Amino acid sequence: VLDLPPVAAAPLGAGIDGVRPDEIGGYRIIDVVGVGGMGVVYRAEQERPRRPVALKVIRPGALTPELRRRFDREADVLGRLQHPGIASIFEAGRAETAYGEQPFFAMEFVEGRPVTEAIRDHDLDLATQLELFARICDAVQHAHEQGIVHRDLKPGNILVDAAGAPKVLDFGVARLVAGETVAATAHTAPGQLVGTLPYMSPEQVAGDPSLVDTRTDVYALGVLLCELLTGRLPHDVQEKSLPEAARIIRDEEPTRLGVLDRRYRGDLETIVATAVERDPSRRYPSARALASDVRHYCRDEPIVARPPTTLYQLGKFARRNRILVGGVAGVIIALAIGTVVSTTAFVGVSRRAEALRRSHYVKDIALAESSYRNNEYERMHEALARCPEDLRHWEWQRLTYLSDRSDLVIPAHRNAVRCLAIAPDGTWVASGGNHATGVPVADRDTTIRVWETRTGTLRLELRDHRIGVGVLAVSPSGTRLASASAKRLRDEPADAGIRLWDTTNGRLLQRIDPAVTRVAALAFDGETHLVSGGGDGRVRRHDLTTGETRVIGRHQWDVTDLAVGPDGTVASSGWEGEIHWWDRDDAIRVWPGHRPAHCRSLAARPDWSVLASCSRAEIELWNAASGVSVGRLIGHTDMIERVRFTPDGRSLVSASHDGTIRVWDPIAGVDRRVLRGHRGRVIDVAVGPDGRTVISGGVDGTVRRWSLESPGDVMTILESATELNTVRWSPDGTRVAFGGDDGIARVHDAIRGRELRRLAIPGASLYSMSWHPGGDELAIGTYDGRLIIWPVDGDRTPDTRQAHDGPVWTVAFDPAGRRLLTGGGPGTLAVWNVAERVPIHSIAGHEAPVRQAVWDAAGVMIVTVSEDGTIAGWNAGDGTPRFRFGDRTRPYTAVAFDRTQTRLFVGDTTGGLRVWNITRGNVEHDLVVHESDCYGVDVSPDGRRLITSGDDHRIKVLDAETGEDLLRWTGHAGTVFQARFSPDGHAIASVGADGTARIWRTVDPVP
Repeated sequence: VLDLPPVAAAPLGAGIDGVRPDEIGGYRIIDVVGVGGMGVVYRAEQERPRRPVALKVIRPGALTPELRRRFDREADVLGRLQHPGIASIFEAGRAETAYGEQPFFAMEFVEGRPVTEAIRDHDLDLATQLELFARICDAVQHAHEQGIVHRDLKPGNILVDAAGAPKVLDFGVARLVAGETVAATAHTAPGQLVGTLPYMSPEQVAGDPSLVDTRTDVYALGVLLCELLTGRLPHDVQEKSLPEAARIIRDEEPTRLGVLDRRYRGDLETIVATAVERDPSRRYPSARALASDVRHYCRDEPIVARPPTTLYQLGKFARRNRILVGGVAGVIIALAIGTVVSTTAFVGVSRRAEALRRSHYVKDIALAESSYRNNEYERMHEALARCPEDLRHWEWQRLTYLSDRSDLVIPAHRNAVRCLAIAPDGTWVASGGNHATGVPVADRDTTIRVWETRTGTLRLELRDHRIGVGVLAVSPSGTRLASASAKRLRDEPADAGIRLWDTTNGRLLQRIDPAVTRVAALAFDGETHLVSGGGDGRVRRHDLTTGETRVIGRHQWDVTDLAVGPDGTVASSGWEGEIHWWDRDDAIRVWPGHRPAHCRSLAARPDWSVLASCSRAEIELWNAASGVSVGRLIGHTDMIERVRFTPDGRSLVSASHDGTIRVWDPIAGVDRRVLRGHRGRVIDVAVGPDGRTVISGGVDGTVRRWSLESPGDVMTILESATELNTVRWSPDGTRVAFGGDDGIARVHDAIRGRELRRLAIPGASLYSMSWHPGGDELAIGTYDGRLIIWPVDGDRTPDTRQAHDGPVWTVAFDPAGRRLLTGGGPGTLAVWNVAERVPIHSIAGHEAPVRQAVWDAAGVMIVTVSEDGTIAGWNAGDGTPRFRFGDRTRPYTAVAFDRTQTRLFVGDTTGGLRVWNITRGNVEHDLVVHESDCYGVDVSPDGRRLITSGDDHRIKVLDAETGEDLLRWTGHAGTVFQARFSPDGHAIASVGADGTARIWRTVDPVP
């Protein structure tokens, strides 16, 4: 059914048969918004709560059984959607009118303008337009995740309100807006077209509903984006006949965005072209993927979509021009043979090919990093998987480490894991497989599986459910498990009833009929009673001994979660947003909770002093005695599915559609840990009895175990009240030394972070450190010119010498450990005999302080950098000069050799990094790596990577050969003075002006 011209309708202000009723279903009618061939949309007012609504009613003469069924289904569909970008439904029912019983539903009244008009009239800039479009994609993605394909996305169905927020309208079965007939969106017969022609995909115009899926909406979104940017459509079919228009959409390539408007050539053109690909398999796989690429473009980040290859374009040309291609095939083949041979030989040795491969690696690393920040873990994994193995290094290892911090992954179910229950002693966890939209019932994994928590070994399989498992609960003794089915889809067989299982042998003990087709929540009340919450809103208490079931209360909408206290107190959350509380005598208290927003989950602190509930992406904390809100936890970026307290009540764990699990300190109101690893939404979470183990399940079908005792994404090893200036790893990598303005040298265990030794140096600020190659001594340079050699592993007294008149900016043992150099002000360098603790010779080679000095690998040359803007090389034996570079325009702060010992990486106070070739005396690369001072430079043990740290709070990882920026992050809340690779290259230690010392790992250390 296509959009048609307006139906001859009643005058404005009238409704059915030209008469506007005063009231329908308890809603006061204010005006008519639109009239269609089969229905009317009124603007109405609800009395309680007082608010405007849009009221949809079917015309009496059009009320056929088929239309009634579709109308009811539209209400059901809208009831499943909860997103700020989708108009919400408030109520559905039937009302007695002068024409008999009329189905109706009331939904959010959206006062806005079509998105194309809103953009045109407000003259929005490109970035604002694109973000608005991305928010539309977010709303469509939410519908897709509920199994709903819109199939009629177009400007008229997307309004922008006065606040600039988009609202997607007309999901579900029928369209009932002004001037349009009903357009079915479900149970469509073959050959019947559904949608608005210019926005229809090739598979839509084919008329086969089995070909339509979420990528159909992606196509419409691509058309919409083209129209928003250019005011034109990829296919001009407005004046074409229906057959001709369908042929054009089905057979011809859409006009590219850059042809319609040259300003949009490049990435935006590629994004639109990917969305409107004729072949669905070449489109974006989801609306989320499309929105993500749009946001990547807005942030000047690499996009995932790639322009079509020449080979692909030639293939499409050949299919369109079979006769022409056949006629010249012989000539082409003859030419191609010669061309391919020569081209292949060239490409095999081409530097450009290698440069392109490296460029793709850099882009995929950037994409993985931005996907990580945006909680797009599936895309992150895909980008990391594309990276060639020989190019992977610290940045790839770090992102891979961050992408999954779970310590056990169980491929538990073919479809999503919908629910979990952990044994009271923590030895096993049960998982329930969920139904998946579009998967035949016979192919669904509806089994309950019981797993050993420690090993992930399958212990039991429990089979009795037909359409999926929606909820699980375990008895206090752990000997019994209760289960109930997932929400069934329309036209599927009901799977009513609660099952009770013996967890020792997997035997089905009994079935409990709750008199409702869907049980949404379960919780044991001791060993003899079970409490359930139903899709009918009722909360029931079941006596497992007598079989008696008693209704103790009711929510307006579905019950979403339950908590039962040790004294039999029951708290429940409802889809309408309320929290209900019953004592043992069934006396009730009702809290407004999140109303009118939905409440998805509820948890009680073990002492029942605090309740936690969630709605959308926020968690609310409630005083259990008064029902007053005492806090709010904000951090997730998408819907929260589950909240659970740890047994000690000191932490709260939440699972979210953003793909993360967060561990909160509810008192401080902050998240202490973010657990990442699931590829997609996280649906349920359970906490072990030790409070240190978290189990999660998600749409990726996995059950994952997490240890809250494992290191976090970053290990903060020290928090000092003063600035930390220097950090050095011990030669074996097991210890890390730090020093700062408090005058205390500290040595910490690099694995567990605990302090091992400390040395207080009164009246000193510590500016530099170096470990003896044997790992038994630590050289320390101070701001007041002292050199301290500290025997770390013994009780010997530290040896102190006055080394310079000014700060000792740099100290370094030679590779053999027999000599030590110190550098500082005023521009001097000293070389010391380590055994005798006396200077061998000194060098006065700079006009300003020496900021850093390094030995070459052989210990025969020393290189110094100075604030006077020069770099100098010296013979280590006698201090005679070997070379001097620099134009004195940049004060130099840091230096490191490359792995060939022929190049130097030199940082300066402008934030620059110069790569000097020692042999030629020229600058190979002149890079800008920080916004201001670059304080630290270090090279990985294999010489392939370089890290810098600076005044902009950042740490950067660069390719040591090309200087390409591979990874960057904000490492501290202030200047990062130094960052150093561990001896094995797997970790980086850093210190900063915020007083913290941190370790950034690529693998968890082995104790």
